[in-house]
Amino acid sequence: MPNYEPNYDDPEFDVIDCINKQFPNEQSLATIDEHIASVRERIRQHDEEISQAVRSQTIIERDGRDELYRATTIISELMQRINDMKCQAKKSEQTVNEITCDIKQLDNAKRNLTSAVTMLNNLHILVESVEKLKEIYNKNEYRQTASILAGIQDVMTQFVDYKHIPQISHLSNEIERLCDNINERINLDFKRVFEVPRAKNSIGKDDIKLIAEACLVVSLLGHETREKLINWFLELQLTEYSALFKDSQLSMSSLNGVDKRYSWLKKHLLEFEEKYGYLFPPPWQMSERMAIEFCNKTREGLTRVMSSNPNEVKLDSFVFAMNKTTAFESLLTKRFNDDSNSPTEDTQDNSNRMQRFDGIISSCFEPYSNVFIRAQEAAIQKLHEQFIDEHQKAMKASSKDQTSIVFQSSNKLFQQYKNSLVQCVQLTNKTLLLDLHEVFKRYLREYAFKVLQIHLKSPNSNSTNLNKTLTDAPSGKMFSVATYGAAGLLQSLLRDDAGRNKVEPNHVCSVILTADYCLETTQQLEKKLKERIDPSLVERVDFRSELDIFNELINGCIQLLIQHIEFNCESGFISMIKTQWSSVETPVRHSPFVDDIITSLQTQIPLVRNYLKEGRKYFVQLCNKFVTLFTHKYITNLFRCKLLSQGGAEQLLLDTHTLKKSLINLPCYNSEIKTAPASYTKAAIKGMTKAEMILKVVLVPHNSVESFIESYFKLLPESNPVEFQRILEVKGLKKSEASQLLDAYNKFVADNANDCK
Repeated sequence: MPNYEPNYDDPEFDVIDCINKQFPNEQSLATIDEHIASVRERIRQHDEEISQAVRSQTIIERDGRDELYRATTIISELMQRINDMKCQAKKSEQTVNEITCDIKQLDNAKRNLTSAVTMLNNLHILVESVEKLKEIYNKNEYRQTASILAGIQDVMTQFVDYKHIPQISHLSNEIERLCDNINERINLDFKRVFEVPRAKNSIGKDDIKLIAEACLVVSLLGHETREKLINWFLELQLTEYSALFKDSQLSMSSLNGVDKRYSWLKKHLLEFEEKYGYLFPPPWQMSERMAIEFCNKTREGLTRVMSSNPNEVKLDSFVFAMNKTTAFESLLTKRFNDDSNSPTEDTQDNSNRMQRFDGIISSCFEPYSNVFIRAQEAAIQKLHEQFIDEHQKAMKASSKDQTSIVFQSSNKLFQQYKNSLVQCVQLTNKTLLLDLHEVFKRYLREYAFKVLQIHLKSPNSNSTNLNKTLTDAPSGKMFSVATYGAAGLLQSLLRDDAGRNKVEPNHVCSVILTADYCLETTQQLEKKLKERIDPSLVERVDFRSELDIFNELINGCIQLLIQHIEFNCESGFISMIKTQWSSVETPVRHSPFVDDIITSLQTQIPLVRNYLKEGRKYFVQLCNKFVTLFTHKYITNLFRCKLLSQGGAEQLLLDTHTLKKSLINLPCYNSEIKTAPASYTKAAIKGMTKAEMILKVVLVPHNSVESFIESYFKLLPESNPVEFQRILEVKGLKKSEASQLLDAYNKFVADNANDCK
């Protein structure tokens, strides 16, 4: 029998397969009895193992039930003990309550007795104090009165909850009556001391003591009583001021006399503090209260003066009064904020006290702030008229001047803006800066349209035509590149009536530099306005439209310079077109028109570069735009050269290569900078390389249609049917030949389109 041990635990165990492996032939059946005996022995062993496992599980289950029963019994006993403890605790609590009940009653009796004794004692004190107050209040002994009254007020706080008792209510009414009598007597004493003429000179020692002690009593009589007395006293002190500066006194009450008002308070405040400052308690802040009352009266007086003749308010008087007033408010703020001996007694916090004089008088100027705006606008308008006249004269006087500058008028304009802004921030009207901002915006546009655009005409051109160009006659609106269109302006400015070149590059470059200065300074102006204006109005400060105008003006000027440079190259392009290319033989050197173009470019570009040396970024922009337009124009003129012979095409290819080399180095010609801008170089190479490829296509023989089409798409992979047609025209092919090539071109394009699908 083969040595084979079957795996009975295998999930894929196959009985038949196992038997076949153990008994593969008849000879192996000789051991079948032994094998059967072995299997039966294994079955018996498995049965014993199963029986043993069942018996063990039965024993464990029985032990578990016994343990569970014992645990249940223990828990029941524990619960019984807990219940017994609760019953014992209740009995103990009841016993303690019975023991302490008498003690609680005794404590309540003691507390009530103590309270009763205290209240009776306070009542006794109150009654005695009231009797003493009755005895002394007519004797002008205010210090003793203040002491007794303070004690009465302290004791009365203990009887707040007992005022429903008739005796307490009667006593409270009696105290109020006494306080009223004391108040009346103090008022009489104040009037006797301060209203008589001698009070202006000096006060006797007895009266000084009397008033100082009376103030202590007034402080105890309540806020309303104290305020009435203070207001009466302040009104008395300001009687002289009201008489001196009444509305009928024009020389004193006018805006030009505000400094006299403030001088009066400064002098009177010093006299007041010297004569009366020590009479009043520091918490009353009498000097500060007098200053506030003075400011209120001054504001009302100035309001009446301005409202009586609002159209007569002059700028000089208005600004003078405004400056004096804001300076005076700042002085009062500093004076009373630095006074460490003036703590606040009421609900005002320190932050409110620091701002209490801000705008207290100057707020009366707010309704008339348009006077300031009108004056600033008139000043800027006058400045603009001066600019226009100066620029027109300067253009005629300096027509031979070959320099470019930032016009001084722009600096003067922003200096005027700065002065206006400095004056404006002194005003309290929060919307005034917003109104001034609108004036700034309007005259920035005026400066761009009426001053800078003047220089886009030559000094010898007709100024009337310029004004018509810059102004839309029916509406009176100024020209804008954005609305009028750059093309129309450029055509108008590039040529005068005789067709002569009239652009002055140095003037145009000066406009670019000045517009760039205006751009940067306008951004700074916008930032300053947003810092100064009320935070709620910040979003309304916007100079974007004005910045766009200056940007458009710069772009228009760059376009003018490009057109000017191209115009000077026009003779070279005309010579290129008029050349008989069909008769040109093998080239020896480049054509004369190339010299004309290169000479013109090498003259104009360095000139503009020198003019824009302070604005290099604009020179780079000009170069990038110019090279794109130039290469496009060159290719356009290349297509106008008909019937190119083999020699003509080779000559043009040599000319194109020569121009390409010159263009690449053009921005650096005669310059210390030896490297042209990368963007310019890339555009020059791309444009002129395309022109070379077109000429190479022209040189390709067309005898083999397929070979010509293949070469065409290899040299000009991004071409189009129109360009292909124009190349055929340049080659001067017959109509049948051109038609055959055009059909082959269309077929090639269609086949490529199908392949892509």
